[in-house]
Amino acid sequence: MLALAISFEQTSEGDIIETNDGTRMTVKNWLQDSETNMVVYRPSESFGVVVDASQLAEDIAQLLHVVEGKARVSRRADWYKRLQQYALGSSVGV
Repeated sequence: MLALAISFEQTSEGDIIETNDGTRMTVKNWLQDSETNMVVYRPSESFGVVVDASQLAEDIAQLLHVVEGKARVSRRADWYKRLQQYALGSSVGV
């Protein structure tokens, strides 16, 4: 899962956070200079990892670049258009 989250408590094990859907978990790499962060987690687990939004956009752009060169992809597919939007502003350029 990928969700936005806020930190509401700091512990010795990490920050306890709550996602926008109400899920609570612990993360160790919370960015203290931001009120909200994007996190990735498995719903069955009690911990998550903070995701850097700019790095995610770079990764998506890189994936699109690779896919375009190796597979037949309909540029009209909704999922493809969404990935292109997510990658806007990356250095890979889509």
